[in-house]
Amino acid sequence: TELRLEPLDAVDEARAEWAALAVAAERPFASPEWCELWLRHIGADVAVHLFAARRRDGTLAAVAPLVVTRGRHVRKARFLGFGPSNELGPLAPDPDSGAWALREALTATRAAWDVFLGEHLPGNGWAGRIGATLVERKPDPFVRGSWESWDDYLASRSSNFRQELRRKERRLDERGLAFREVREASELGAALDVLFELHRARWGDEASRWFAGREAFQREFAKVALERGWLRVSLMELEGRA
Repeated sequence: TELRLEPLDAVDEARAEWAALAVAAERPFASPEWCELWLRHIGADVAVHLFAARRRDGTLAAVAPLVVTRGRHVRKARFLGFGPSNELGPLAPDPDSGAWALREALTATRAAWDVFLGEHLPGNGWAGRIGATLVERKPDPFVRGSWESWDDYLASRSSNFRQELRRKERRLDERGLAFREVREASELGAALDVLFELHRARWGDEASRWFAGREAFQREFAKVALERGWLRVSLMELEGRA
């Protein structure tokens, strides 16, 4: 390999390059901002092991952010950000560099953990790349259509469907249907109040412990995300109520 692995004492040691990799990969849950807030709010009791893989010219090729948690019987190596993040793993522009960095980071920390639990890794082939065992695979479903706009979608539906939809839209408009998008930091707090209220009202006792249960963390990151242009919050109000 043309890469070399070096430990990092803190996120700040490679902040600019780390941030550039996260933006290029479109992974806010791997950004320095997310990782630092996670460590402050959630990871206070974990052992942190950060590694950077650098090319021969010194530029950053990958980041492998690991933490070790201590349970009653075993010590688990996990990815920094586990819990509220929906995509984890090494941060790299290509899978091979990321897998190399992860494999070397696990080897370097082997004495500190008993089992490695790598969750929410995107794509396929990770077990083979790092010499691990695949325990479970979960689908990440999404819907893709051939329509470039809402009007194109409606044009593909039946006449009865379109007429019924327009009738219902008119009724909602008569009741004061309105949409509002949060654009200023001063509007964010109230919008998040609505978001958490609706989340808890919908899910009750099944409300996410990583979302509703980590409200302070989510609110602090939302402020940062709004500043960075990563956050979009839209409110739909009917008769003055969200």
